[in-house]
Amino acid sequence: MTARAHRHITLCLWFMISGFFAKAQNIREQVYLHLNSQDLITGETLYYSAYCHSDLTGKPSKLSTILYVELIGEKGVVHQDKIKLTDGHGQGELFLSSLIATGRYQLLAYTRWMKNFGDLNQTAVTIVNPYEEYPKMETSGEATVSFYLNEGKIVRGVENTVAFRMSSADLKGKIVNDAGETILEFVTDNMGFGIFQFKPEPDNTYQVILEDRNANLKFVPLPQILPSGAVINLSQTRSNLDVTIDTWPQGNEPMTLSIKKGNTVLVERQVGAGTSNIISKDILAEGSLTLAAQDQSGQIVASRSFFNGNLEVNHSNKTPTFQTRESATIRPVLEPGIYSVSVRKTMTTKPAIYAHSTFFPLKKQLAKTVIDTDTYLSVSENPKTEIVLTSSEIKPTTSSDSLALLPEVRDELITGTLKPTGNLPVNNVLVTLAFPQNPYQLRSAETNARGEFTLPFNSPKQDAVAFIAPFDFEGNFTVEVDDPFLSSYPQFDYDLSPLDSSQVLEIVDRSIRNQIQNAYYQPLPDEEGFDHWYSQFNFDYVYILDEYTRFKTLRETFTEYIISTSMRTNRDPVFKAYIASNDPREYRNSTLVLLDGVPVSGAKMIDYSPYKVESVSITNNRYFNGPLIADGVVSFVTKEGMLNNFELDEQCIQLEIMGVSKKMGFRTPDYSDDATSTVPDLRDQLLWQPEFHADSSLPTAISFFTSDVTGEFEMVIEGFTNEGKPVSIVRNFVVEKRDKI
Repeated sequence: MTARAHRHITLCLWFMISGFFAKAQNIREQVYLHLNSQDLITGETLYYSAYCHSDLTGKPSKLSTILYVELIGEKGVVHQDKIKLTDGHGQGELFLSSLIATGRYQLLAYTRWMKNFGDLNQTAVTIVNPYEEYPKMETSGEATVSFYLNEGKIVRGVENTVAFRMSSADLKGKIVNDAGETILEFVTDNMGFGIFQFKPEPDNTYQVILEDRNANLKFVPLPQILPSGAVINLSQTRSNLDVTIDTWPQGNEPMTLSIKKGNTVLVERQVGAGTSNIISKDILAEGSLTLAAQDQSGQIVASRSFFNGNLEVNHSNKTPTFQTRESATIRPVLEPGIYSVSVRKTMTTKPAIYAHSTFFPLKKQLAKTVIDTDTYLSVSENPKTEIVLTSSEIKPTTSSDSLALLPEVRDELITGTLKPTGNLPVNNVLVTLAFPQNPYQLRSAETNARGEFTLPFNSPKQDAVAFIAPFDFEGNFTVEVDDPFLSSYPQFDYDLSPLDSSQVLEIVDRSIRNQIQNAYYQPLPDEEGFDHWYSQFNFDYVYILDEYTRFKTLRETFTEYIISTSMRTNRDPVFKAYIASNDPREYRNSTLVLLDGVPVSGAKMIDYSPYKVESVSITNNRYFNGPLIADGVVSFVTKEGMLNNFELDEQCIQLEIMGVSKKMGFRTPDYSDDATSTVPDLRDQLLWQPEFHADSSLPTAISFFTSDVTGEFEMVIEGFTNEGKPVSIVRNFVVEKRDKI
């Protein structure tokens, strides 16, 4: 096969793959992060287990191998990380240093492919720095109420579902008509939320009166009431939906009722206004669904969202008790799948809640919620309706025929743009990416008509220096590289809830325990700190220069004993490898010259000191690297590495490539033989297992050792079954002080 044919096939395959992804509008990914805790203090470690699944099937996605994670606060980015995904799963961790200020932060996670649609996973994290003075939050005593409407409207003459949030749980409200008569009264739960049904009469006006515990009154207007329209009223049982389309004025024209998940129609039927329609949940998908009613002209006259699924927490009523430094075993029943496990002390000044677990199935469906899910879900008996009404749903993004960002299916990708300083053409310019390590990694790509390039590469396991440059050493270009992380961020809520005195005291005690524990901490050995890339070159000859007579110039060195390659000072190419071909017409490509793995100009190597060179390696065969085709390779390796002060062209840029996060592991002591050690064990985090495989539906034993810390603990298990079903399980237990022997 000729080089031209090889290049043609490569380009065709690339365009076929690109076209496949551009047309595959249903291929979307969703990411979920299970955190060991959403409330931490500096000096602790934030652990997270990452799940990347297909939005269509719920099963692990094979589309992306790199996950990007960012911790951002009100003042900007605090931390960025890259996670290697294997079969849709990965893990990471972040030690929270004392440089992080107290505040509410957002942990974001997304793949490169998800950026095409604006998709990301967002989890709020509260961090308290006990080494800084805690600012006292001033709370407003003003009585306020916010209303969240079914479909965003209230219609006269029909029942309307209205959710609300008051500024205080001590408030109560009532709706009065223009005659001052009370139509209904409503009160909040202890988080300030509630829901009521309201049917405004056609010829009346209404307003809300709020009353606090001191009988102070405040008049609040209701949202605008429409004189006509339609609403969808819904009630649910465990197995069925009961849907009614109510209209005012009342009519009997048939309508089309549909239920969708995203853009997929699950149910569509003709119904009458004011009639009850029973729909089995068995034919519906799980998640946030949309009900819509269309009139005969096809216009949508009413719509609303609802959640189909189970939000109940799977936890046991039994609370086992263990002693300090005791082997503890908990046996949950897990369907076959992959999970992550966190065992951690709970805060006694905060109710024993499982909002993170409970909200797991629904969280993926919502873009933003006004409910404080850290506490709300544990105290509401039936929070599904309030959550959907007081939240904004994630709307499906319509895929375009041209997707700007390709997924990182096998390799990580670097993208950028080549810009000429003159009138040089920017299309079909060869660009190389080189890592000067041993063995070094070299990748190449060609620019498109706009000068854009995409370079795939094997991710380093630690931060690594790389060089990007046009392969045309005679050209004059400027290289601009794109940031793989987000360039802008949504408007998140960074307001921190005030801490009361008991919470502050508990944080102080927790900080003292943590400082003592860190003083005795021994880091685990780094088993993944070095890259083990396979060599991309099969050299025919390797010359160790110290084994030969040293000459003052490279020209003399090549003339005397590197006879497999010629070096010419007055001709181009300067270096010419003798490739294995009897046809001189095959010599139409230049020889690739490398210095510590970085492509360099042969003309510049003429004056390079041979005393800095440790070895010279030669390949006397044609070499292919993507679109780069070379007639042989001449590779110089310096004694000191990293190019040893070689001056590269100005158009070559040096950048640092972030390494993928290492699997550090979680250290837990073993007290099987000796539980009386004098070394203190003040761990609040007893176990973190980011990748736990369950192979059967039988009870699974999860074992760990308790520490010297007493009180209430919880085990939180989250993950997915092999069929893509999300699972959240919570088990509580108590640790008491060990009996004296």
